[in-house]
Amino acid sequence: MKRILVINPGSTSTKLAVFDDDKQVMAETIRHPLDEVKQYTWVMDQFDYRMAHIEETLKNKGIEKSSLDCVMARGGLLPPVPSGAFIINQEMIDYFYAAKVDVHISNLACVLADAIAKPLGIPAMVYDPVAVDELEDVARITGMSEIKKASRGHVLNSRAMARKCAEEILGKKLEDCTIIVDHIGGGCSTWLVHKGRCIDCYSDDDAGFAPERCGRIQAMNLAKLCYSGKYTEEEMSRYIRGKSGLAALLGTSDALEVERMVERGDEKAKLVFEAMARGHAKGIADLASVVCGKVDRIVITGGLANSKMLMDMIRPHVEWIAPMQVMAGEFEMEALAAGGLRVLNGEEKPHEFHLNQSAEKGEKKPVNEEIVLTAENFDSEIAGDTPILVDFWASWCGPCRMLAPTIEQLAHESDGSYRVGKVNVDDEGAIAARFGIQSIPTLIVFKNGEEVSRSLGVKPKAAILDMLK
Repeated sequence: MKRILVINPGSTSTKLAVFDDDKQVMAETIRHPLDEVKQYTWVMDQFDYRMAHIEETLKNKGIEKSSLDCVMARGGLLPPVPSGAFIINQEMIDYFYAAKVDVHISNLACVLADAIAKPLGIPAMVYDPVAVDELEDVARITGMSEIKKASRGHVLNSRAMARKCAEEILGKKLEDCTIIVDHIGGGCSTWLVHKGRCIDCYSDDDAGFAPERCGRIQAMNLAKLCYSGKYTEEEMSRYIRGKSGLAALLGTSDALEVERMVERGDEKAKLVFEAMARGHAKGIADLASVVCGKVDRIVITGGLANSKMLMDMIRPHVEWIAPMQVMAGEFEMEALAAGGLRVLNGEEKPHEFHLNQSAEKGEKKPVNEEIVLTAENFDSEIAGDTPILVDFWASWCGPCRMLAPTIEQLAHESDGSYRVGKVNVDDEGAIAARFGIQSIPTLIVFKNGEEVSRSLGVKPKAAILDMLK
């Protein structure tokens, strides 16, 4: 028997579970009051706070840490990686501690798991982290050169349901199947799992809408709304992902309430629910075309898979492709434990995390890092004749977080003709004041110690490259 501890932190909670092989023997959700969590300006500072609660809970539940064989963690915001298990190593931990911008509470899960496992001499791993990216190159291309399709969504639960469907319903290995998984909860995502890999997907802003997500929107109409003056960038981001979908159309994000509205004869509610169903059916059919319709099963999962009304609306639009299997709920804790068990039983080999490892081919390539600029090194770093792009940012700044992946990509792709640095305005207020930084993100290009160009707000990659010419 293998005993596995699973750790899955949320913004104001920490989910714990203990499995003996595939049997769950303990489950607990630790609630963290918002006023306690808000004391910490950076998620990694919550380590001692969360660890104390975890250790207290394990003690109260009679779980001896010495009885554990493995600790599994919800994977954090890593760079793009392949699916499967990853051993939590020092390089991964260092990456999370260096990630001052693109942060998520799941980053802390890996550090907590390692701290429990290391003294016991047992493995700590993540499985199918949110950064899984196995999209085919052709799937990434859009009609705009500045925008590439991203791999984003509920990959852990979706891939686990694909595996469960393959093994328990089809009687095959996941690697021998092609399964489309549509996850519908408060958000949504649709995945084409082909021979075990997630080769294409739709997120919650490019296929069917959800209780709190906008789904696919015609670009010109969205552009007009964005520049109408009605919304700030932050407000529009919250609208797209949080206040749209059923919430915007019917005034509630509760699907059960929508069902009751339909049953009472509300024609608008019926029309909206049918539109949501049809949007998801379109996303499924789109992905089926990638494999020329050769799909073994269509799986609907997530909380809204419990809605028989919604499932009955989707089914006739997709079952001409393949049988539709409803697997309601979310099974992240079970999926993490099952992934760990496969590794412990020798059924699956874990990956080693390396920052400069290609997700697609596992090839090593040189990676240029962003330079953390402080009062001690700022003047010397901007003094050279090689231009340096400096990003003035803060961890609480939403637009800064939106820009962060572009800045990181520019650093990684530099051929030596420019460098990239970052200034945290909260830590380095004197530098920010010296250059009159009044709003962030602000980008400044320096050469030979002098400012040569400046830009405010989130900019596309091409516009930033123009600044460096």
